[in-house]
Amino acid sequence: MDKEQTTTLQLFQQKLNGELKIFPQSFFQFLTQEDLKEMMRYFIEDFLQWDEKKICNEFNTIIFIRYGLRTVLNNFFEGDPKLVLDLV
Repeated sequence: MDKEQTTTLQLFQQKLNGELKIFPQSFFQFLTQEDLKEMMRYFIEDFLQWDEKKICNEFNTIIFIRYGLRTVLNNFFEGDPKLVLDLV
């Protein structure tokens, strides 16, 4: 896949699937609120496939650490998973 044509969501999916060890250096530089919303919705609904009950009981910082998303949580959501849920 051509890197210039790779979307933000595709890079995010590659990170979650283990195809990328780390995000590209410029990945965070141009993220929009809409990008973040799309990524977090994908993470919760498609990747984790969690229902509302599981989200309420288990959505926490540990989930972000487990999937290598601590940087996303800290840089865009002040380290607070509840802010992620507010966005989505």
